[in-house]
Amino acid sequence: MITKLNYLNFWPKVLTSYLIIAVLSNLFFKNSSSTSLSLLIGLIWLVAFFKFLQPTLDKISQQTLNYFLIISLFLVIILQSWILIKFPVSVFHDPYRVLTAAERLAASDPNWQQSTYFERYPNNLPLTFFLSLWFKLTFKFHLTTNFALGALNLVCLDSLIISIILMLKKLAARNSLIIASLAFLVFTPFAYSYYLQIFYSDLPAMLGLILIFQILLSWKNPTVNQKFWLALNLFIVTLISQLIKPNLIVILPAILLYILILKQQKLLKTSHLLTPLIIIILAISLSFPTAKIIEQTVAFQPKSKAELPVESWILMGLNQHSHGTYDAALIAQELKMPTKAARQQNDLKKIKAQIHRLKMVGLFKQWLIKASILLNVRSFLTWYNGGLRSASTNLWNWQKIASFIYQLANVLLAAVVCLRLLSWQPQLENAHERVALLAVIVSLGLLSFNTFLWETEARYGQIILPLNFLLLGTIPLKQTKFSKIQVKKIFLISVIILLGISGGNWSKLSSSNPGSHIVTAQRSQLSNQYDPPTYDLKANACLKQKISFAHRVNLFWLELPKTSSITGWLTNDNHHYLLSRQGKHFGINKTLTPGKYLLILKNPTNTVQKIDLSRNINYQLATYPLQINHQTDYHASLIYQALYVSR
Repeated sequence: MITKLNYLNFWPKVLTSYLIIAVLSNLFFKNSSSTSLSLLIGLIWLVAFFKFLQPTLDKISQQTLNYFLIISLFLVIILQSWILIKFPVSVFHDPYRVLTAAERLAASDPNWQQSTYFERYPNNLPLTFFLSLWFKLTFKFHLTTNFALGALNLVCLDSLIISIILMLKKLAARNSLIIASLAFLVFTPFAYSYYLQIFYSDLPAMLGLILIFQILLSWKNPTVNQKFWLALNLFIVTLISQLIKPNLIVILPAILLYILILKQQKLLKTSHLLTPLIIIILAISLSFPTAKIIEQTVAFQPKSKAELPVESWILMGLNQHSHGTYDAALIAQELKMPTKAARQQNDLKKIKAQIHRLKMVGLFKQWLIKASILLNVRSFLTWYNGGLRSASTNLWNWQKIASFIYQLANVLLAAVVCLRLLSWQPQLENAHERVALLAVIVSLGLLSFNTFLWETEARYGQIILPLNFLLLGTIPLKQTKFSKIQVKKIFLISVIILLGISGGNWSKLSSSNPGSHIVTAQRSQLSNQYDPPTYDLKANACLKQKISFAHRVNLFWLELPKTSSITGWLTNDNHHYLLSRQGKHFGINKTLTPGKYLLILKNPTNTVQKIDLSRNINYQLATYPLQINHQTDYHASLIYQALYVSR
């Protein structure tokens, strides 16, 4: 029979297993032996440095601490603004398709037939709608889309950082914990790369999650007036978060399980959490009709012909070839089927066959690999980032250092939370520990969803980051002393995880050649898989666009339909380089010196030729605008990439 104490300890121990995977994955996954060793040494140094400073930091007065936090955040905002101006990136994949549709929606010209993207993924429609409202406001002040996106990212990201710090100031007994958390949030790439430079659902979802838990922490004995405003805020935040990030639906079963635990512990009434939990359930439930209202508001007509069934995502999660990640080849096969129902029936057969083929050992290995991908941040700087508009050797070196720092910071955070969970004996009579247990269960739901059921990506695991900080603040700090049996258990789990994930062929998972560096890029596009419109280049007409290389280039390509008969070349003051068909691309495989070049495309035929280009209403895509027959379009660009490949 499971004792009351063991029953409560079960959930933290399961989350501990995930955190062990996070530590091992970031230490060893796709890393060279020298990188892994450097991470281990860096981890030891960080812990030693923190232990050395901890007594001094804990003695700092609250006034000094407040001054330090305010000055730090002020300097962070200045640095973030400089990065947004100085180092714009090429936004591609889903975030670009969302911002393009939001622009058109803000301009009252949605044109949902521009591509089949939203027919396939209507779940991103609410995010597009909310973003369009922001664009409508900024357009009234004649601000560019680039400025609007940068400002929105800045507000959301810094609101998340400030919310976490304010939460810890209320919860943490030690100044050192607050300062260490601030260091993670503002002295690592967390505040300066993906979440700052690219707007997508991940950041608003994280912000929504921490706000929800802050309200739960505040729900002790509020007055009637306070209760009304807390309830209203909780409902709105939950509703918007669920609309923006539909995967947060896993909060629903997590809350139901949590209510059962409180009832079993006879704490449901005295906990004062039943009302806010019901509000969260209500908000999530109402998100579905609200999504339908948004569809009607923006005149969007769902078409099941292009939509993927739920089973497609489950099948991708079982795919050994892609290690449970998004599989474009599988989607291409799915879309050849005439209807959504046909895809669903086909997927169900394949899911059953795949489970039978994998058996229990194969499934366990697949889940371990998926979890290791889910919790790995090695590629953090490249998420939805097609490359900087201009990059040099110095910047590449800084990016390597930044990636190392973020991996190290995540290893340390996961390890510290893991140690706290291992020593935690949940006391649900304590209000903070009650909320901590809910955070544990919600974290497990979010991670388990993408481990056992759905397809997985490294981005998805970062959703629990705010909850990790909440656990640091709410779980009481104890001197952790492990028995020999506990040490053996941790060691055994670590060995099993390492053996499981080492069975994967990690080289296939690498997103790019480690010796390949992007010098300049403009990869924002609606993508051919979604049937976007192409530009008709008239007979004898030409396109021109300036491109600047801050480093020498030995591979340049641009998107061009295979059927197009186009002549193209790169030219500078001294040379003319003829472009030719390079596999699926059109470009040149030759060393080009740093400097400014003019990219010219000409239609030498007497018939119209198709050209791939990206065009927006108010969004500047590249450093230099596109010229179409001597007419300048500042919001249009060809789709290209310049690389330096080490050989």
